[in-house]
Amino acid sequence: MKKKVLTCLFLFAIGAGQPALSQPPSTTYPAEMNQQEMNRFAHEEFEKSDAELNRLWNRLQPLLTPDVKEKLVDSQRLWIKWRDAEATAQSQAYAGGTLAPFLYSSSLKDTTDQRIKQLQEWIQANSH
Repeated sequence: MKKKVLTCLFLFAIGAGQPALSQPPSTTYPAEMNQQEMNRFAHEEFEKSDAELNRLWNRLQPLLTPDVKEKLVDSQRLWIKWRDAEATAQSQAYAGGTLAPFLYSSSLKDTTDQRIKQLQEWIQANSH
């Protein structure tokens, strides 16, 4: 099945006078998907990343001292607020349009994937 990066969407954004994303989404999609299918696929990809994040979070918790655990919980709560705000900012230029949900979910996934890497590093550093 052919895969293609969403370069055409960014070219469209530039041609339509809309600001481009600061970072293009990292996921590729089958070329034959329509926008609604891409929106759903992007959301499903985010859900997969979120499930992996939660799996790693649960794996990390028993490795931490109570003080470190409390600080990490505070950090995670702030990170979730930031992740959601970043996704809103990434999709704001297309608010109300069919592209907005795709950009929102793609941003959630990309940011969550970055956090997964951070948690993996925490696990590695705290495994004995």
